[in-house]
Amino acid sequence: MAFATRSKVAEEEPSEGIVYLMQMTIDDVPLVKIGITSRSVYERLAEILISFTKVYRYSPHTKLLRFSKVDNYKLVEQYLHRYYKEASVEFEKKFSGSTEFFMIDDVDELKEHYDYIQQCDTKLVEQEWLADNMYVDGEKDSIQKEAISYTASTYTTIEVVEKSGYYS
Repeated sequence: MAFATRSKVAEEEPSEGIVYLMQMTIDDVPLVKIGITSRSVYERLAEILISFTKVYRYSPHTKLLRFSKVDNYKLVEQYLHRYYKEASVEFEKKFSGSTEFFMIDDVDELKEHYDYIQQCDTKLVEQEWLADNMYVDGEKDSIQKEAISYTASTYTTIEVVEKSGYYS
């Protein structure tokens, strides 16, 4: 007698999700988590806080700074992580969500940057991410970068300045 098994159908990953900024104050030091979720942002934050409290036996002051549902949410998160990579911090003990924390001096600037990205079509973020990740023989290909920057600036009325600077 032959038995048949039903094969699992791979669930397609959603292209739309939530990008959030959460501030957690630990020992009077404000840290910001730049994260994503496809669930409720409140469920995700509760999960992080419960896990943190179990590991460190301490419940930090926490507030949600920003959150919004966007297309290509993983790309937007990666862009923000790369932009603030110099401010990245690591915890000694791991907990759910312990990665992607940053010690950002000017949280208002971060919120403005986040708001700016939300106002733009995510195509601009895609173009800028591609421009930052194009390498030829270990060097950035300036011709391709200029072409992509041009494409990004003509896609929207906002022109991209250096990634470490502001947008005008």
